[in-house]
Amino acid sequence: MNTTLEHPLGVLFDQVALGAYPVPDGSIDLLGPLDGPCDSLTVFAGHVVIAADLSEQWVRDHTPERWDPEVADLSDAITRLVFDMAEKLGGSVAAPSTLCVASHKAAIVHGELTEGGEPNRDWAAYRTDIRSYRYTSVGGNGTISLGTGPAGRCDLYHEVDHSSTRAVGRTSQELLRTAKTLVDPGTPLFGSAQLHDIRVLRSVIAARFEPVALEILFRTR
Repeated sequence: MNTTLEHPLGVLFDQVALGAYPVPDGSIDLLGPLDGPCDSLTVFAGHVVIAADLSEQWVRDHTPERWDPEVADLSDAITRLVFDMAEKLGGSVAAPSTLCVASHKAAIVHGELTEGGEPNRDWAAYRTDIRSYRYTSVGGNGTISLGTGPAGRCDLYHEVDHSSTRAVGRTSQELLRTAKTLVDPGTPLFGSAQLHDIRVLRSVIAARFEPVALEILFRTR
């Protein structure tokens, strides 16, 4: 599964995966709508990217002149923009999440990995071409799902079984490390941790995923 270069957001994600972030100059970039089921709002440090069917005038009317903490309360500005975009675009809105990225990494898989299992329905509603795997090991089991996310990137969702007897955080990290073996070398793997779930974010960071942005997805198609 490879990212696509057909949409500018896909180019940006590939650059971010290599450690090249947008310049924190207070810019607000408006890109065209994405293929697939959703549009997106991505907030980098000092730089905002909107990929949706919106006019430049609409964006100017609903955002600060510069995305700069010295001239705007960013938390209020983000909240207002999310509600305004949701009303304008229609559809459903995914919970704000911290977008993270990692690369393929060859590793010994300590458990048994087989195709199957059901992806999380809320997560799957915003992705296409989903493949799921069941992971079973001594004391810790779960599901790993890979799908095509915004701008063609490869997205990950993992879920630990409630029946697992091992500590949730340890099993979560094991699933995340295993997921990195499932993508081709050179393919960035993106995962998200909802803002309210610090436990997941800790596991994602411990598994060597790099937090890169705040992201909100709008399911519009």
